[in-house]
Amino acid sequence: MEEGPDFCAVFAGINDASANLGTTQFRHHFKLILQFLLKNDICPIVVEIPDVNIWTVKNDKPLKDLAGDYVKSIMTGCDMYCYANYREELNKMLIQEELLDEVVFVPIKEWCGNEVQMQEMFLDDMIHLNEKGYVMMDSCIAVKIVDYLKKR
Repeated sequence: MEEGPDFCAVFAGINDASANLGTTQFRHHFKLILQFLLKNDICPIVVEIPDVNIWTVKNDKPLKDLAGDYVKSIMTGCDMYCYANYREELNKMLIQEELLDEVVFVPIKEWCGNEVQMQEMFLDDMIHLNEKGYVMMDSCIAVKIVDYLKKR
């Protein structure tokens, strides 16, 4: 904040979906983040989350932790580890709160491509981006920022 940034990239949702925290809580907190940034004259860059392979991590979890994740998914009414639900909720919130024109929106399909392309963008854990993944994502963000600035 001290540096006075013009933009702030917001990557949120992977951990929420992985912990089955629910789309309602995700939506609320994402909205608060966006409102905070906009109030401080910082343009949020909203990057949609990919469908990472959380099972590479979850397979090592003890059964009681997996059971806990299942209970949380029941309590929140969300499918376990379903990233599409979080993307959908984010998109609904951006439209309903009329924030699409206030943010730089980076859709998953534009930076991550199809399922085959996506697999080439991750490390062996299928959760973290590799160098190619970061280059693809960063390039797309740069193009979106330029487009945003041209509209202003």
